[in-house]
Amino acid sequence: MRAVIPAAVEQAYGTAVIAAETETGLVEATFPRTCPWGFEQMMDADFWPEL
Repeated sequence: MRAVIPAAVEQAYGTAVIAAETETGLVEATFPRTCPWGFEQMMDADFWPEL
């Protein structure tokens, strides 16, 4: 399963950038080309701010 995680994150990030473009009106170049966070960092509950 760990072997597919990087590809899944990359695909999800690409989809998220498209959604962000649509929602914000910003151009694609505004966003980083690749996801700026690693999987381990995203899974760390202490990484994300509390809402």
